[in-house]
Amino acid sequence: TNNLSLYGVVSRRPEQREIIIKEQGCKVFNSVEDCLSDPSVHVIVVASSNNTHASIALQALKAKKHVIVEKPIALNVADALEMERVAKENKVVLTAFQNRRWDGDFITLQKLIKENKLGSQLQWIEMSWRKYGVTVSKPWKQDTTANGGGRFWDFASHLLDQLLIITSPSRITSIYCTLSYTFPTLPNTDTHALLIVKFDTSLTAVINTSSHTFHDKPHYLVCGDSATYIREGFDPQEQSMIKGDIEAYGESEMGVGVLKSVGGNEVVTQMRGEWWRFYANVAEVLEGKSELCVKPSEVIRVLKVIEFALQSAQTGKVIETDL
Repeated sequence: TNNLSLYGVVSRRPEQREIIIKEQGCKVFNSVEDCLSDPSVHVIVVASSNNTHASIALQALKAKKHVIVEKPIALNVADALEMERVAKENKVVLTAFQNRRWDGDFITLQKLIKENKLGSQLQWIEMSWRKYGVTVSKPWKQDTTANGGGRFWDFASHLLDQLLIITSPSRITSIYCTLSYTFPTLPNTDTHALLIVKFDTSLTAVINTSSHTFHDKPHYLVCGDSATYIREGFDPQEQSMIKGDIEAYGESEMGVGVLKSVGGNEVVTQMRGEWWRFYANVAEVLEGKSELCVKPSEVIRVLKVIEFALQSAQTGKVIETDL
């Protein structure tokens, strides 16, 4: 991204430090403290395990560094509010990497809603992210309860962020969630999750995540009062990035959506994703040229929903709220 460059990476593992120097050609710090003491460091990106996000971010904010935190911004609302307070106190930027606001299929969905292609009122929304398997290379990702690992924390953070954007300014009136833990060898890893969110507009939203299914549901199923939109598959930017070039994917990899109504079916071409816009926005904010796209208050609202969802899953009760 223009005006932002990778200056250094923190790693305590000698073998990892060698790889970073070889592949990135940047400085390597042995500790967070060493990194924060370097006056050439202006922005800290916290991409550690979820249970360390808050503590590392608070260190950086208190050192008057701008901070980008991988989602979720924290594992509880209290920590996130403290991060927001310290950022304001030290006059530095705090944001979370909610890159999937710039998924091509989500940009497409927003355009359809804005153009009233589904009607004047949304009635029912289903969002799904279901795969088979868990991340074995990072053990912390296998612990939902203590480390914020598992599919629910990983993808509900994204799907809820998208949901709250397209339903704004509606208020949430109730939250219900059920989580199952059925991996024989991973008792603390969620296998399936179902989250139901009701709004003051009579809209109901259902979010479903899974690490133990061989067949996915539509990524989006959105019902308005005059049409239904169905989107199968996922935005291709991540897979393209893993292969070495985030922009290298073709139209065939983008897939399509279908808009169904009494007038028939309309194939909807997906717009290209724009993950690059996140860091471009951060750069513009630091230069005083733009307003922050992903605001702390927005990701804290997402975290509040997750916190209520976990409470609901633990008690088996519907949580009434005004959120």
